[in-house]
Amino acid sequence: MLSDDPADIVFGELYRLRERDALLGEFDMYEACGAGFPEPTEYIRVMLPLTLDDGSAGEAWTYVYNWPVTGLPRIASGKFLEQ
Repeated sequence: MLSDDPADIVFGELYRLRERDALLGEFDMYEACGAGFPEPTEYIRVMLPLTLDDGSAGEAWTYVYNWPVTGLPRIASGKFLEQ
């Protein structure tokens, strides 16, 4: 679920895909989202703005959690693996 607070940060990894459409289709299957999966899917794929470590801006396809988050712990650091 996307935050409404512009100060919230999520850290992640960015990859350039050689065969973008084919690989995104495979990733959609892995995340069980997109055409053919019952709504609401656990994740949705959306294009989001990003800032790289060097400060440059861009955008990338991102899988966003799509189910209710009420009662789940907030990851204040923005780093899932360090929670």
